Amino acid sequence: MPKYQIAPAKQEHYAICEELIRKSFAPVAVQFGITPENAPTYPAFLPDGELGKDAKDGKEMYILSQKDKIIGFIQIVVIDNTVIDLAKLCVLPEYRRKGCGKQLLDFAKKRAADMGRRKLTLGMMDQDLKLKNWYIKNGFTQTGVRIYATLPFAVGFLECPVSVSPVFSLFP
Repeated sequence: MPKYQIAPAKQEHYAICEELIRKSFAPVAVQFGITPENAPTYPAFLPDGELGKDAKDGKEMYILSQKDKIIGFIQIVVIDNTVIDLAKLCVLPEYRRKGCGKQLLDFAKKRAADMGRRKLTLGMMDQDLKLKNWYIKNGFTQTGVRIYATLPFAVGFLECPVSVSPVFSLFP
């Protein structure tokens, strides 16, 4: 049995997950001087009820748990027939460097392949080199950087190809 389990987030998990997202992104907010005033949409300041809205918009959400404790979260957003965007991938700070993030990322890759999608994309704070390098180590490449007037940091865009299982045909 795996050390950590991944399951769809249910409505009764949303409030716990919102707090987990805030706690997970808070250290980076402090490190880079991100505040509710200069970046109100940064996940460290996720408002209550946001995941319920996301669920209504059709965004898939999954939790990573150890026994009965939720320790990680990922959101999968279908962009089109070939692309899935990852959002809010996070693990509580005390569970980092234990394979939790990689397990969530590998799950997202498999989910994308199962859905017939060929690429995962994400946007992240470009200055967070530690996290960016982790994504690169896990198969992502940076495709661009954009500066938004409403954010105190540049947003880096990354993507990762997904291997879709071939469909075998009985007919040539």
